[in-house]
Amino acid sequence: MQTLDVTQFKNFIEQGHTVVDTRKPEIFCEGFIEESVSIPFAENFIDTLNELIEPEQKILFVTDEENISALEKL
Repeated sequence: MQTLDVTQFKNFIEQGHTVVDTRKPEIFCEGFIEESVSIPFAENFIDTLNELIEPEQKILFVTDEENISALEKL
């Protein structure tokens, strides 16, 4: 997993990547990214991700520092 700058992030969105925001709902609302999907990182994260995202979709994760290592294991 790598950190992207704003330009890189926008380029990936333009290429059709889906933005999955794993931040807590109150933080998600404060920094809402248009057309992103909010899936808070919790016990049922993988199940919800599988229900909402097609296997062939390319994903950009927006997350908190505390969740980076857990997402890297996916």
